[in-house]
Amino acid sequence: MARLVPINRTELALVSTATGGSADFTVETAGSTPKVEIWERVLPFTPGATPPPFTMGGVFANDTNLSRPVTTGGIYQVRLFRENQGNATLEGDLLGKLDFPCVRRAARVNFLTRCASMPQVDITRGGTFMSMAFAANVPTRARIQIGINAPALDGVGFPFFLPQDVVASAVTDGPKLLNKATLVDELLQSDTNGHLPLVTNQTLFFVIFAWDATGAWDLVWNTTGVAPATPPESIKTLQRVVNVRLHRLRCLDDSDDLSQGEATFKFIVKHDTNTVEKTANWNPMPTGGQTLIPFGTASVQVDPPNAAGSVTVRIEGEEDDTGSFPPDNNDLAATHGLVGGDALFFPVGEVKEQVNDALVVYFSQPRTFSELLSFAAEVVYSVKYI
Repeated sequence: MARLVPINRTELALVSTATGGSADFTVETAGSTPKVEIWERVLPFTPGATPPPFTMGGVFANDTNLSRPVTTGGIYQVRLFRENQGNATLEGDLLGKLDFPCVRRAARVNFLTRCASMPQVDITRGGTFMSMAFAANVPTRARIQIGINAPALDGVGFPFFLPQDVVASAVTDGPKLLNKATLVDELLQSDTNGHLPLVTNQTLFFVIFAWDATGAWDLVWNTTGVAPATPPESIKTLQRVVNVRLHRLRCLDDSDDLSQGEATFKFIVKHDTNTVEKTANWNPMPTGGQTLIPFGTASVQVDPPNAAGSVTVRIEGEEDDTGSFPPDNNDLAATHGLVGGDALFFPVGEVKEQVNDALVVYFSQPRTFSELLSFAAEVVYSVKYI
């Protein structure tokens, strides 16, 4: 179990010299096997500059405290991977991430509320993401965090979430007057420690922390007023609705040598709290044939909160050998083998999370020894959030 933990709970690099400050954090390995490695970079504040690539920052077998220099107005970024799984484009399985803006103490300026009586913040809620657009009166860069408990202020006035409360964070492309960032949960690995996932129907809080080239900064945590006079505002992710249906069956082998087969198919949908079963018949069922399943025959809608977790599908086929000569037992086959089901894929992120009539094809496996029945099932599903 591994993670990155900021030594300063605000996750900031405070200016301490003429050029900047330091990002101080701990690489916690908790005996991870294999070892873990970090990839890092510093983004300067320079408008229009091409972001530098991430570079290898070290391999660690034990918990280690690190300190990295950051120029004023810049931001130090560090990402944690299993050993030999990181790269400059961050395409590996991410175990941890931290972003340290370098700002000055006691240098708060009302960037985010200068032009209006309230923050110019627009929040788009999804089931798997939060998207935030906001305006400032000068070009700024910003770090946005969302967490499961309300943020607080330290003695200087900097906002912070407890590390274990942060479910997602993002840094804007800035510096810009108008900024936007979309937050999704990037820490999905089982050996990530101290992280709660971003899920549907989840109450969250946010902090937008913005700064300029000189290290002056501002924050908002409510869409209606200035922080901290206005308390942190809660927002909630949307709930998931899934519609799934058996669309078509294709017979690859009807298991009858001298005649066409006839079969009953069970369409089984399992969600968080229940299992729904629908039945479709196919008679006659020739090898190489196909049949469309009438709409509504094997259709299931999974409503909130039952689709918050996984939704799996399974198709079981039973070919009727009653009256065959010589006598024979019915032939059995199913997608996903003897037990279980196949989980539907739920895309993550703005625009991406909505699914409209996606087609998935599942191939059967025998359920009993030496059976010949073989089929393919086409399943169509849609995902929306309300």
